[in-house]
Amino acid sequence: VNEESLMEYQGRSSIETELLHEVLVYIDSIFPAQESGILFSSHGSGWTPVDYYRNPVVRSFGQMDREEMDIMELASALPRKYSYIMFDACLMAGIEVAYELKDKGEYLVLSPTEIMAAGFPLGDVMEQIFYSAATLQERVSSIARSYYDYYNAPGTGGGTICVVRTEHLSQVAAQAKAIFDQDRDRIKTLNMRSLQRYYRGDKHWFYDFGHFMEMLSSDKGMYDSFSAAMNGAE
Repeated sequence: VNEESLMEYQGRSSIETELLHEVLVYIDSIFPAQESGILFSSHGSGWTPVDYYRNPVVRSFGQMDREEMDIMELASALPRKYSYIMFDACLMAGIEVAYELKDKGEYLVLSPTEIMAAGFPLGDVMEQIFYSAATLQERVSSIARSYYDYYNAPGTGGGTICVVRTEHLSQVAAQAKAIFDQDRDRIKTLNMRSLQRYYRGDKHWFYDFGHFMEMLSSDKGMYDSFSAAMNGAE
């Protein structure tokens, strides 16, 4: 492996959104490419608050020196729309995170649960990114399959992963809004323990969005429209 240092950022924290933006703009300037993507690797808490384990404030990604990055600020720091954005980080596959990033990545690869310490199987990921002649959709799907197969082999602890096609998320939001406008009052009557839940320590901040909407909707036609929009985004 040959390594070459291109730039050093002394006294700066990688959790600063200003630095993230600066680095990405610099990369674009020296490595122009027909297709560009990002693989973020750090701690992730999805749409749970910054400092969730100690003192909740706002949703976050990343962690350094006890500081975290607001996901909305992360999105604003990305200088353009990328072909794909992958998160080698826990709990990032919530619909809120995906929607916040819909204008920043054509495809998102994220996990709705925790990721084991070994992270993404980077050998397989890099092979698909740099050497495969398949379409972008086929490659990101293959990356997700590699992750799934790696962590669902015996003795690995298990893993979940998903691919989101962001161009359809506005339609998902529109169909979800129609159901919320009609059935919002039903939320307080739902049996939340019957919903598919994510997270640990009996702190269930995350629920399966499709299952939630299925239980909430009183109109099968409206739910079918929502489900079709969700299928388009998967």
